[in-house]
Amino acid sequence: MLSRSNPAPDAAAQLAEPIAPERALPTLPWIASLALLVVNDHILKGSGLLPGVLTGKLSDFAGMIVAPVLLATLVRARSRSTLMACHVAVGSVFAGIQLSVPFANLWSSAMGLFGHPWTITSDPTDLIALPMLAVSWHVLVPKMRADAAARSVEFRQLAVGSLSAVGLWASVATSDIDAGIDPDGQWYEDVYGNLVINNANDHDIAVFVRPLRAEIVLDCEAVASDPGRLLPTQAFGEAVHWTLPARTNLAMTGAGWDCSAAWVGGEGVPPTILFWSNVEHPLAWFPGQTFEGDGRGPDETALVFDSQGASWVGGESFRFAVETTSPEQPESCESTSDERIDWDASMPLERPLELLALDYGPDGCFELELADAWTETNSTSYLCAPESALPFATGEFIEFSEVATGGVQRWLTVQRLDPMTGVVVLAADGEPELRVDLLRGTSVVENLGWMLGSHSVTAIPRPSCEWSVDEACVTNQRPFDLAIGGVEGTVGAGDPTVVLVDPIGGGDSIRQRELTLVHAQERAVVDPTCVEGTTGLGFDLDAVVVSRPAP
Repeated sequence: MLSRSNPAPDAAAQLAEPIAPERALPTLPWIASLALLVVNDHILKGSGLLPGVLTGKLSDFAGMIVAPVLLATLVRARSRSTLMACHVAVGSVFAGIQLSVPFANLWSSAMGLFGHPWTITSDPTDLIALPMLAVSWHVLVPKMRADAAARSVEFRQLAVGSLSAVGLWASVATSDIDAGIDPDGQWYEDVYGNLVINNANDHDIAVFVRPLRAEIVLDCEAVASDPGRLLPTQAFGEAVHWTLPARTNLAMTGAGWDCSAAWVGGEGVPPTILFWSNVEHPLAWFPGQTFEGDGRGPDETALVFDSQGASWVGGESFRFAVETTSPEQPESCESTSDERIDWDASMPLERPLELLALDYGPDGCFELELADAWTETNSTSYLCAPESALPFATGEFIEFSEVATGGVQRWLTVQRLDPMTGVVVLAADGEPELRVDLLRGTSVVENLGWMLGSHSVTAIPRPSCEWSVDEACVTNQRPFDLAIGGVEGTVGAGDPTVVLVDPIGGGDSIRQRELTLVHAQERAVVDPTCVEGTTGLGFDLDAVVVSRPAP
């Protein structure tokens, strides 16, 4: 008689099959991963037998196998969906720690609430361990199904409880601040950063570090001339507090591409700014602790306490005292005017407007009464600029338009219109009979060049002037001048209007261009969230150019 074998269970039945993560704990793959984690953290790390980079990665690889099953056991997961959520949670926290310093600090603080403050170093290269989550799933999930072997329930419970305790201890110790003990005393994990601060004392010390705010933009070469003065306290973010055991190292990292900085202080610790080039001080691994006689490298500074408090030792190339005083400036470097070109957002654009009234106030702003020929309504607008910027008469028709272009934050043009046709009135040379260009926040000085016809324009910084520091808006700037082709000397902000003549059409017509430089500052530090004018480094220029036929 022919017999028929039983059909294999379908996929749906397998998914519905209950699981017990604790069954995977007393298996060879999980125990081997746990053993690797323990041996690596408590024997290999700091022993010099293997490079620090390798021992750091071994813990990550082993942890991605140990942690998900351990978490699933602790939450008593009984379905694959819950088990998958445990894997995703482990991977998400691990990725967040490696990609975000604030998240790593938050996680460390959270662990401190449970009596386990962690010292965590964000290292994106550790993400190479994430595929081990898939290995954990593939290898250990089959071990979680119903066990057909006849085992003692008491033995299994004892084994699961013991292994869970060991696994939890090993996972915490991986990143715990005291990271383990060797025969000679405590040892600490290697740290990863651009620089390190060493506690060169036989007792714990407390310091707090304020990293440079992520939005602050630096001209690294300019700031390097005087970081202690050019980086005010407001340039740094919230303080992260650290307790450093004796002889341990604290790594410093930054978010800047070319350079970065941190503000360091604490009880009895002189406030200090660390400023470094990422080229001169690239990211590297450092020992978790430095003992007396080990010597200090070029990337290390140390705090030494005595009865008078702490003093800094080493790191003179990147360590700077906080300086709050400003050097005296020659009169030629003082700003001649704090005014900027500006206009209100309600200015009617791209439509014929009759100028009913034009008043120039003591605040340096025009009040314009305008009649809109399209809507047949009257309105009031304001434009702040030099008095020579609007050479129009009441009763004339004009048009405002904003021009968008690279390197200019705002650009407003005003042109005279024909009241009958509503189009721009042209002169005999084919250009507008009367046109005014107002630039606010120009970072590319060459944008001014084409407005001046054949006259070239070059920015000339004033290196004899010190950078002035605006602490409220974290902006450092100093004045610069313009060298204009055909003009003797240079032109600075606040100077009288410069009149230029430019032949048009082979010399048959002469165009007159009148330049008024209102604001001209070069920037070395910028906070784009509050600064006026351009939001980037380099030049920040406001100017007015009036163009019309020469008389």
